[in-house]
Amino acid sequence: MKTESIIIRPVKVLNRALLYIEKRSSLAATSLLVAVLLLGCAILYVGFAQLPVYHGVYYARLASDPFEPGNPNAYRILTPLAAYLLGLRGDRIIIFNAIAALLLLALVYYHSRKSEYSPGLSLAVALMLALTMPTLFTLFYGGYTDSTSYLLIFLMMVCRERPAWFWLLFFLGLLNRESVVFLLPFFLLLHWHSLKSRRLFVRSVLAGLGGVVLAYLLFRALINSHGAVKNNASFYLEPLIRDPLYWLRQVADSYPQGFFSVFKLFWLLPLVAAVLALRRRNYMALALVLTPVLCAMAQSVIALDTSRMIAMAFPTLLVGVCVVRKKVGDDLLSAAVILLGLVNLLVPQYYVTSNDVFLMR
Repeated sequence: MKTESIIIRPVKVLNRALLYIEKRSSLAATSLLVAVLLLGCAILYVGFAQLPVYHGVYYARLASDPFEPGNPNAYRILTPLAAYLLGLRGDRIIIFNAIAALLLLALVYYHSRKSEYSPGLSLAVALMLALTMPTLFTLFYGGYTDSTSYLLIFLMMVCRERPAWFWLLFFLGLLNRESVVFLLPFFLLLHWHSLKSRRLFVRSVLAGLGGVVLAYLLFRALINSHGAVKNNASFYLEPLIRDPLYWLRQVADSYPQGFFSVFKLFWLLPLVAAVLALRRRNYMALALVLTPVLCAMAQSVIALDTSRMIAMAFPTLLVGVCVVRKKVGDDLLSAAVILLGLVNLLVPQYYVTSNDVFLMR
């Protein structure tokens, strides 16, 4: 009991400090402050790219001309178009991506507090995303627009009981990066569990998902009318006709390291949540913990960026917090997550693509 008290005491001090700030300002202002501080920590950890690199160059070109003919990333128009409209054109798309990452952290804290998480646990949840690949990749590799995808995925989780918003956000996710379709099994499971009505779920899927598919196909046809796009379905699928393991062979050797590097020690959280759900025979919770990971891993069938692809599994962390919280409570879980975050800083942060391993300094 004495050891537990020593662990919990700093969390209680943190709770009081955050509550004081919330009362003196507002929850929204506190959420933004927390996000700025956490993003600053992430920048100190891996740095902040000044120029677009690799695919980021194509996104920067789209931010100057959203309908540039023949751009390899022409289908992924959402972030470049938004950056263009906001005046963050060309290389300044990097600023837009950082803002999206900042908004995600702020909304995670804000929504956690609205869900009656303690201030300390809300901070801990935001910290998990700030110090792992969903945020670190955006900061380190200039120009990549993944932060907008993660923001939309989180908003889909928040709007899981509101079909119109849910499917609109999914459509926007497709416009940002079509690989969000790999999370569709998780989205469907989450939507069905939230609606708790088979009839309403079927109606939502038929109308919502059907409308999204139609709208997205029309969008692709519009883009194709302006010129051929290199990174199309054929680019990813044609090699599989000759060799179904074509892409997997190029990532297999470094896959374990790439997998671990995404969340590092934070992988313990969904692991504990899965064990707890299994013991309680709560198979829905178990499925919601495991599905995002399996869906994100499925991308490796057609993609090489192991660490980047699996970062899309971050909902497993959020679901894991919800499951473990019911067992241990807010304060103990807050302390555990923050401690894991501090230890994570001592573990080298690698980025793995194909069989190449890069240290993110």
